[in-house]
Amino acid sequence: MRSYLIVFLAGAVLFGSSTLWAGVPKVMSLRVAVERALAKNPLILDAGEKIHASEASMGLSLAPALPQVVLNGSANSKKDPLNLANPAFGGEPYNSYDVNLKVTQSIYAGGATLSAYSDAQKEKRIRTLDRGIVERGLVLNVIQTYHSILLGQRKVGTLERTRSLQQELLATARKNRGIGRAQTLDVLQIQTQLALIEPKIIQAKNLVSANAAELALLLSEGDAKEFILPEGLNEVDALPLLQKTKGPLLEIERAGVLRDQGLDRKGMSLAKYSPRLDAVALWGRGAFVKTDLLDEYSTYWSVGLQFSFPVFSGLASIYERRSLESQVVQLDSNESRVLDERTLEQIRARQNLEASRIISLSSRTAYEFSEKALMEAQANYRLATIEFSQFLSVQQSALEAEVAFDQAKLDAILAAAQYCATTGIPLNELINLLETHS
Repeated sequence: MRSYLIVFLAGAVLFGSSTLWAGVPKVMSLRVAVERALAKNPLILDAGEKIHASEASMGLSLAPALPQVVLNGSANSKKDPLNLANPAFGGEPYNSYDVNLKVTQSIYAGGATLSAYSDAQKEKRIRTLDRGIVERGLVLNVIQTYHSILLGQRKVGTLERTRSLQQELLATARKNRGIGRAQTLDVLQIQTQLALIEPKIIQAKNLVSANAAELALLLSEGDAKEFILPEGLNEVDALPLLQKTKGPLLEIERAGVLRDQGLDRKGMSLAKYSPRLDAVALWGRGAFVKTDLLDEYSTYWSVGLQFSFPVFSGLASIYERRSLESQVVQLDSNESRVLDERTLEQIRARQNLEASRIISLSSRTAYEFSEKALMEAQANYRLATIEFSQFLSVQQSALEAEVAFDQAKLDAILAAAQYCATTGIPLNELINLLETHS
């Protein structure tokens, strides 16, 4: 196993903490990495808060359907003009006090309340689907980054083994040159290869560290200084995934809910042009002296219905209706477009997955042959039966075959992940498959 130090500019500067991750490095499986990302990534937390906000909107949408109670009070100093027939208090200044309680109950509001509640329900569903899409994208990124680290570890190991082999060959070449069985050219060629492979190792290690830093960010482990991943990149046959039944696609359902929400918002917007009927009750007390407000003789009340109907609104209802109908048509078109795009993505994902299985099989065959050829060439070179140029060619082919095989295994895993994402198969199925082969 290999551990990779993650440096975040002294850690405490960016994240306010210098505590080691649980004090010791941990061996982190893919499942643990995914669980940590889903539990702590800010994108997931943000999506969850949007769901909570939409739940609050559902209660808010029902508020207009409940009684509206208003308490009013006023205290005024008045003076009636003397030219009135009967001015109060003979036209002298006087005080007026009034306290009343008004209750309004909506009976019919053009369906605005029902449309608003339905809109809030669909908004919550949209936010829930958005969170599912974000979670799926995050899991895809974790799978890709996690296995990119494993691929990088494999590449570093392959290059280091190649370096060790060349160092052995250098010792053999120097020995053979001393007894006249090798030329100085062979020694120089080996030294050249050793000098060339060192930068490749450094670059491979830097790439692993960069991927490890990206994984730490996906996991939101700001205080983690290092972690350990299992060594090796296993070949996985994705045939079980191809045999699974496709699941529902979040984007398609979201487009359908979005279209239905457009119809609800159309109803909400047009409700103001519909008749409105309210029940209104008023109870209060009025007096000219404050102490008289406590007297029941100052009580007044009224109960009745209030009806309103907007007869003419400057043709606003006509133009707004046209605009809303156009928006609904656009949402219909968007739903069809999303369905077509997802169907095309499914076809491409299946083709890529099937191709990756074939490429992985061919790469494994090439790798196995290259390993045998390398062992044979190594033995022949030590016996001085082949030139170093021949051995170098075989060694280079073996290195390329091993790197290609590892890359094919990574491509197969990523193709399987993309296939699951585009067909609605839970990515947990792929994680189970990967851990079974680990």
